[in-house]
Amino acid sequence: MPIKIKVVPDTNVFIAAALNRSYCHDWLFGASEPLATYELYVSEDILREVSDKLSDKFSFSRAETSKFLTDLDRILMKVRPSIQLDVVRDPKDNMILECALEANAHLIITFDKDLLSLKTYENVQIAHPRMTQCWLPSPQQNS
Repeated sequence: MPIKIKVVPDTNVFIAAALNRSYCHDWLFGASEPLATYELYVSEDILREVSDKLSDKFSFSRAETSKFLTDLDRILMKVRPSIQLDVVRDPKDNMILECALEANAHLIITFDKDLLSLKTYENVQIAHPRMTQCWLPSPQQNS
């Protein structure tokens, strides 16, 4: 069995997936497919930010937020970062890098321009979600 690519989605990818059934939604939930070529990693801080943004900024009800996070729970691998970084201008973005390092991730997927401008950090590639097709073939392409 080939090694699965370890991926850390940024908060904005989760938000995009929650807002509509876009490619971010399909890509995230594609991780549950038996032939998926990737595993998704997250920290409690990232999940907390997703929850806060869904309820505060996008007016999701508590039930809607809870359902989305519960659906995600079955596909996410959780890590607890043991380091704190101060690399990116926005301190909230550092938690994405911290999670990626703790997970020994290969890839961060984000819409964030500050993170994207890094391109890589400590051997972790950083890419826009539209590039997932280059990095992560869909399960159907493997069968």
